Amino acid sequence: MATIVFKCPLCGGPFEFAEGDRASECQFCGATSAIVGDSGIHRLLLPERIDLNGARSALRKLLAAEGGQEFAASFDFKSGRLYFLPFWRVRGRAVGWQWCEKESWSEEVYYDENGARCTRRVKEPNQRDFSVISKPVDFSSPAAAYDAFGPLRAGLAGTVLKCEVMDYPLAAARGVVADPFKGAAQARHEALAMLLQSATPEGLLRRESRQRITGEWLSLMYYPVWSLQFSRGEILYPVTVDAISGDVTRCRFALEKEPELFLPLALIALLLYGWTTVPVVGLLMTALSVALLKWRVGTVELPVLVRLLAGIPRRDQEVRRG
Repeated sequence: MATIVFKCPLCGGPFEFAEGDRASECQFCGATSAIVGDSGIHRLLLPERIDLNGARSALRKLLAAEGGQEFAASFDFKSGRLYFLPFWRVRGRAVGWQWCEKESWSEEVYYDENGARCTRRVKEPNQRDFSVISKPVDFSSPAAAYDAFGPLRAGLAGTVLKCEVMDYPLAAARGVVADPFKGAAQARHEALAMLLQSATPEGLLRRESRQRITGEWLSLMYYPVWSLQFSRGEILYPVTVDAISGDVTRCRFALEKEPELFLPLALIALLLYGWTTVPVVGLLMTALSVALLKWRVGTVELPVLVRLLAGIPRRDQEVRRG
C-alpha cells in the first residue's frame, strides 16, 4: 500500500498517511486533516529519482553494452524534458451478482469393435449458475495514450513507493504535467471489466451481472519519465527513460557492423584454390566457404553476400526497447 507524504496546513510539519485513509493526525500539532483532492479525486505524485544526467547515463550504458564504447560515443545529446504522466488507480471491493449460462460436457466410456476402451465427450444440458460477487479491486490504467513512452510500471511503483500530494505549480516548474484524457467513470468501468474477465467460466454462453465498487479509493497518480533526444548526423533519435527505475523504456538505434575485409578475401582464395585444382577439392572448398559464411554472417542469402563482397556495413541489428 502506498504511503503519501503530506504537509500539515496548520503548522507545516510533514507527516504520512497510508493510501485509503480519509484523515490523518499531525504528530507535531495534533491537527486532524482530511485528505481529499480536487473534486474528491486524490492527486498523487511519484517524485523522480533519476535526474537528467542519470537518464543520459542510462542510455549511454545501454548503447555501450550492446554496441560498444565507440558506438555509444557516436551520438550527441540534444535535449531532455521531464514528463509527469497521469495513471488512474482504483482500489476498493467489487460487490454484486452474476448469472451465467455455460456449456456442459461429460466423458463417456465405450469399446470399439476390437474391444479397446475409448472415451468421448458428450454434450450435456447447459448449466445455469447464480453467484454473489465480493472481490478486492486494485486496478491501474493510463489516463491517456502513452505508446510513445514505452511500457511503464506505474501500478507496481505506486504500491511500494512513497507518493506526494500533487502540487501542480511545483510539478509544472520541474517538467510537463500531462492532462488525463480518460475519465474516472471509464477507469471504474475498466476495473470492473477486468474483474469480470478474470471470473469468466469456460464455455460461457450468456451472462448478466450487476456490480459496483464499495469503499472506493480513486486517485490520479502522476508517474515521471524523461523524454530525451540524441542525434547522429542529421537524424534525431527519441529516447524515453523511466525517471524512477532508470530503465530505458523506448529507443531504437541501428547497429552498424564494420565491413568484413578478411572474410571476402578468404572466401575468394578458397574457391579459386579449390576449383583450379580438381573438382573434388572445389566441392570441399565450397562447403567450407558456406560453413564459414554461416558461422560469421549467419546466412548465405545472395543480397547479404553481395553486401559482404562490396564491403558495405550491415544494418540488420539494432538496439531497441519498447
